[in-house]
Amino acid sequence: MINVEKLYYALFFDDWKSRISDQETKKIRKAISNLLEREKIVIENRFALINPLTLNETGKLIWARNLKRNYVSRERVRQIEANAIRKLRNFLCQDQQTKI
Repeated sequence: MINVEKLYYALFFDDWKSRISDQETKKIRKAISNLLEREKIVIENRFALINPLTLNETGKLIWARNLKRNYVSRERVRQIEANAIRKLRNFLCQDQQTKI
């Protein structure tokens, strides 16, 4: 289970002290469903509600699920995470602009 509040504030701010609405939670979950499989794995495990994984552990998980033939380095996991966050941010900002 993802800590949606933590992910939301990682996307738009750098702290997660206040609560977000159910509507924002649904938007984030919808945005996550549009990510590539390995991006989903990284986001779901790096922002896990209980026991989030380290970059190394996430790389091993991607490798174990046969999504990559070789071991995935910490740096590559960090790059995948940054790319996924950028995609999520763009998706959520686009969604807000269409409603204005």
